Amino acid sequence: MNQPIKKSEWSIAAVAVVLGNLANILESTKKLSDAAYAGIVFVWHGSEAIPISFAIVGYVLLGILTFRWLRPRVQSKAVSIGVAFVVSSLLLATNLIAVPVARTPASVWEKHFTQVRNRLLSATSGQGFRWDPSEPKTEVEPWGTSQALIGLMTDPQATAQHKAEIRGAIDYLQTIRRADGWGYFPKDDWTVTEITGWVTLASIRALHVGVWTDAERAQRIAEIGKNLAALAARQDESGGFRPVADSDEGLARTYPTTIALWAFIEARSEPMLSATVGRGYDDSIRRAVSWLLVHRNPAPAGWVPNPMRNNVREGFPGLTAQVLFVLAKADKADQSFVNARFEYNDAKMKFLDCLTTPKCTSKADTRVPDADVHLNTKTTNRVLEGSTFLWFPWTVATLSDLTIDQELTADARKAADRVRDDLLSRHEEIVEDLGVALTYKLSENLIGVEHALEVLGK
Repeated sequence: MNQPIKKSEWSIAAVAVVLGNLANILESTKKLSDAAYAGIVFVWHGSEAIPISFAIVGYVLLGILTFRWLRPRVQSKAVSIGVAFVVSSLLLATNLIAVPVARTPASVWEKHFTQVRNRLLSATSGQGFRWDPSEPKTEVEPWGTSQALIGLMTDPQATAQHKAEIRGAIDYLQTIRRADGWGYFPKDDWTVTEITGWVTLASIRALHVGVWTDAERAQRIAEIGKNLAALAARQDESGGFRPVADSDEGLARTYPTTIALWAFIEARSEPMLSATVGRGYDDSIRRAVSWLLVHRNPAPAGWVPNPMRNNVREGFPGLTAQVLFVLAKADKADQSFVNARFEYNDAKMKFLDCLTTPKCTSKADTRVPDADVHLNTKTTNRVLEGSTFLWFPWTVATLSDLTIDQELTADARKAADRVRDDLLSRHEEIVEDLGVALTYKLSENLIGVEHALEVLGK
């Protein structure tokens, strides 16, 4: 006769099947958990109302259950209600204070950025920042130092805590300044426009956040004015900026134009520079904006390091994102600076379309091609550094600007919002990479992501 199957045998079989597939089950659970977490934090933007509402409902139910448990055991109904209310209220308050239920993109990223800033600070020497935080013997250089300063000063708390390091680094930069700016390294006998631009941006930020005393401020304002004049001397009649002092035709490049333009915009927007700078560089800003829009690459759409070289078929998504980031600043400062509205809006839409098209190469760091680092002209044979254009920080920064750009359609703004949220949700992947990153990469990620979080309202 067939024996009936016992429940214990079913249980043993079920347990065996579960154990056999435990890895797959845990993996699927983790994927669902990660997707839910990303949805709450990066799609809802860490909405406090939704999780707090659920928490309140949960503790109300807990209070009701406590009352039902107490009622048969306590004679007084009022006492049962009071005890249940006090217990559930105290537990809710403890939950909200000790373990906040709301997670925002800013709270998630700032936890990681504490580690990023610590790694960045490990590169300081008391006189600027080394280009590699992991190697104490690497040289301090002005480019990485100026970017590190801006990265640190994106956070008010870090600025206050490390004011001495910030002041020391800026003082050191002034000691190694050549007559017309800064080069790649302190001993270089020629200067590079974009490095002078970055140092100027760091100096303006330091002035803005209150690094200097009232007595020191006049000297720092004068130094910024001197830097702006040095930058202006590098602008061609066409509106583009040359990376070096030589004035041969065809030397204007995209990156020095972008960084110099950014420095002029920040100087114009800084109240403490209104008396010395004001609108004195408006013409330079307008011409630089025009040059950038005229020299946009048709295919692939965007900007390339050297638009003077024809038939460039490479895409430079990081450079394109950074150009749009700076153009948005120019447009915000004064809409008259962007006199080619169609071209500007087309550039924004092409950038966004590329990010939402699977086949489009939009998520890759790129370097200046070898063909563009050699400046072989009648008067110079300088060799530029093969700089890297980071796509992630400038893409999330620009996408954030697009989410509030009223010249775009509502659908375009929503698309920008979706892509930005997806990128920000990859925080663990990005921060893991930053654990071994060089100074420039740490700094640019701090600048770009902090801008994105600022637009989100932190």
